[in-house]
Amino acid sequence: MACREGVIYREKNNVIRPVNVWSPTIHKLLNHLANNHFDEAPRFIKTNGSNEVLSFIEGDTYNYPLTGAIAIQEALISAAKLLRRFHDSRANFLSTHSNAELYQLQ
Repeated sequence: MACREGVIYREKNNVIRPVNVWSPTIHKLLNHLANNHFDEAPRFIKTNGSNEVLSFIEGDTYNYPLTGAIAIQEALISAAKLLRRFHDSRANFLSTHSNAELYQLQ
């Protein structure tokens, strides 16, 4: 696996990362989520040469072992509700795009 350190970076309120073969499908999914008012996912902004530009989502990250506020029941409930909203927001994604459109390799 190639090391991605240094090739993904934040620039102001955007994240810059390399475009991959699956990127066009992910861009369609991110646009679909935005159109369905799921604001907790990054927004696809544009491609810029061999990079994609996504909006930055403010938040904290954690690693194992989980301790503190992330390890309480309310955090689990909040994560479950977010996951449910994500599934509801993308529920008709596959039915609105053809397989050829989604699996078209660059």
